[in-house]
Amino acid sequence: MTNMCISAANYIVERTNSYNETRDFKDQVSLTCKRLQKLLYFSDVEYMCRNGGKSMFKDDFFAWPSGPVIPSVYSQFMIYQNGEMKTIAQSKPEELTLQMKMAIDSILDKTWSLDTLFLIKTSHVANGPWCNFYDSSDPDHLQVIPKSAIYDYYSKNKLHFITN
Repeated sequence: MTNMCISAANYIVERTNSYNETRDFKDQVSLTCKRLQKLLYFSDVEYMCRNGGKSMFKDDFFAWPSGPVIPSVYSQFMIYQNGEMKTIAQSKPEELTLQMKMAIDSILDKTWSLDTLFLIKTSHVANGPWCNFYDSSDPDHLQVIPKSAIYDYYSKNKLHFITN
């Protein structure tokens, strides 16, 4: 696991908690591990599309039943599954670039009002990267979704929740 993944996840947690502080309870966003994973994935999609296929992360996304997941990030944040998510301390945090923050911010701004199930379904798009690499017969879910497959698909097909 690289620290960049944790830095990006921490940034999403911080932004979501800050967003929730300004909202009534009924309008707050519930940040679960599944949602965090989809936000990392779609943020990387956004970043790749803006940067000619270059990913924010050295880590790979794996095709899990709920969609693309970076397992090491999932295991780190799973302790907050039943309550408010908090940032994870890092021995050596990596600094997100302005371009990385802009990609993450763009995805967060487009997804505040969308529920996690919708994000999961969006990551499961027919003929998309997850769909092409998910193998339900593998109980360990060890199928890597190649970054080239992610970029190739999304450079030609917009994310379903992007309307502009």
